[in-house]
Amino acid sequence: MDKEDVDSVNEYSTEEINMEVLEISDAGMKIKASERKTLPRMTKYEKAHVIGVRATQLSAGAPPFVDIGNETNPLNIANMELSEKKIPFIIRRKLPDSSFEDWAVDELMIPGVDFQ
Repeated sequence: MDKEDVDSVNEYSTEEINMEVLEISDAGMKIKASERKTLPRMTKYEKAHVIGVRATQLSAGAPPFVDIGNETNPLNIANMELSEKKIPFIIRRKLPDSSFEDWAVDELMIPGVDFQ
């Protein structure tokens, strides 16, 4: 899979679920928690997107942020990082009024980890 394929997948995904994943360095100014409109729960779609993007990075040689032991599968490593909230991503949620909210992954409750 080359960069164009990844970009087209990311473009499709963001249009479908109205969010995007940014690295910490790409995020804009942080909105105060009291001013946010959306809930601090990661959706199953956001979770799948975060794991997919992080697994792609890991398979391209990015260093893991958790102790992986003997694990070599990038999807499993990405799941381990997410369950420990060590993935340095920002989820940008686009709102109907064309504004957006940025949430760090470690600020969100994660399905299957924090709640069922």
